Amino acid sequence: MRYIFIYKYIPIILYIIKKGAFCMEELAEKIVIELKNNGYRDNTIRCYKNSIKRFFYHFFEYDIKLTSDNIKNYLENIKNKSELSQVINSIRILKSFDKRFDIISEKELKEITKEKKKNRIKRYDRSELKKVLRKVNSVRNDNLRLGFRLLLVSGLRIFELSALKKSDILFLENGLIRINIVDGKGGKPGTIDCLKDNYLYKNLKVYLEQKEENERVFYSPGIFQKKAKILEIKCHDFRRAYSKLVAKNINKVNIDYPEDIKQEEFEKGLKKALRHERIDTSYKYLYSKRIKI
Repeated sequence: MRYIFIYKYIPIILYIIKKGAFCMEELAEKIVIELKNNGYRDNTIRCYKNSIKRFFYHFFEYDIKLTSDNIKNYLENIKNKSELSQVINSIRILKSFDKRFDIISEKELKEITKEKKKNRIKRYDRSELKKVLRKVNSVRNDNLRLGFRLLLVSGLRIFELSALKKSDILFLENGLIRINIVDGKGGKPGTIDCLKDNYLYKNLKVYLEQKEENERVFYSPGIFQKKAKILEIKCHDFRRAYSKLVAKNINKVNIDYPEDIKQEEFEKGLKKALRHERIDTSYKYLYSKRIKI
């Protein structure tokens, strides 16, 4: 008799499970659409989907009630800072079309982020650019050595470097290298006139002779990051060093400007070089203690 009772309700149980899965997929898809509309890259969107699906699974699969305390508890137990940011941003998107997520306020979300930042211990060894360059110049592999040097004089992000084709790299008559970025951060194109590096200009030009016009020049980000770890540096440190070198150049050019104009031109030049929309983002790179020049 008991088995007949259970059998009777199997279709209902399956419907509930199916409906819950559909609900999760539907909500995740709405987040994806919003991210695409805001110019997020495909790789970033994939990371968001994985993070938010873990969040949905926690609540929907285990039938945990959506309350402010339960959401805060989940967020506070996320160890990875990128995942925490992705879930919090996703909740903000969900709040705009699903009232169930209004139970946690913007103030509470900001407090969680603030608390996590406060408790995060920063561990890093400050690098000197001269020592970093010595390590880079000792690398025998041309692709890696030239790639690292190009990161330094261009401020390219590692995924932008790996996406470069031969046709994206131009050698100007004044001894500078110009980079055309087809698909930068947020899908934005751009052009960079690199800082002067005679060694790179000469050797990269020779290296590119063996490449086809539409062939990718450099290895994948993973290979560069793996080598950087062996050298005890981070690929993004080259971008931090670049910001400091650019700042020195701008100050040399603007030395005779009145103070108010000098500051305005400095910020404009730094934002342009780093391809940032906000100067406070550029200052984070400029004042980073990870590397000194």
